[in-house]
Amino acid sequence: MRPDKKINRFRFCIALSCLLLFSLCLNVQAQDSIDREYRVKAAFIFNFVRFTAWPDSAFATPDSPISICIYGEDFFGNSFAKFYDKKVQDRKLVIKKRSRLLDDPDCQIIFISKSEKNSLPQILQKLAGKPVLLISDIKNFADQGGTIGLLKIDNKIRFAINLNTARNDQLQISSHLLKLGSKVINSTKEQI
Repeated sequence: MRPDKKINRFRFCIALSCLLLFSLCLNVQAQDSIDREYRVKAAFIFNFVRFTAWPDSAFATPDSPISICIYGEDFFGNSFAKFYDKKVQDRKLVIKKRSRLLDDPDCQIIFISKSEKNSLPQILQKLAGKPVLLISDIKNFADQGGTIGLLKIDNKIRFAINLNTARNDQLQISSHLLKLGSKVINSTKEQI
């Protein structure tokens, strides 16, 4: 093989290696961004728990934990790890993953993943009237009848609250949380 062909092959291999390395770095950076986003969403959910009151009927026993269930594809990974030992409202937090919704869910909070957006109307219908805080980052979730929709606005996580849904599901959401919402849907008025 001629020396100039060896040099060209060497340059090609170096260029290909650099391209693969760059692609890998972009992939890692994108994954870090997703991980960071879901850690923030987990912190929001933890705080939603602090500012929501459930009826006694939402718990099997007075010392039952507050269960946060992830329905659909789980993008959270270990995002809830720092909340495992925490108590909220004198109850332990438990994180569960669900591949299907039960008729009588043992969850006080259900996070509905974006992977379930096509079956959202059926999910909302199945859970209507149950004392379950429904949260999702599906676009326009609160407008469609979910309780709290997580929004990404200017690279920041915000949220919209459907107060009508909360009331229908026997949930009481603190006025402090309502003041922080980007949007509150209420049958008497709507704040933006």
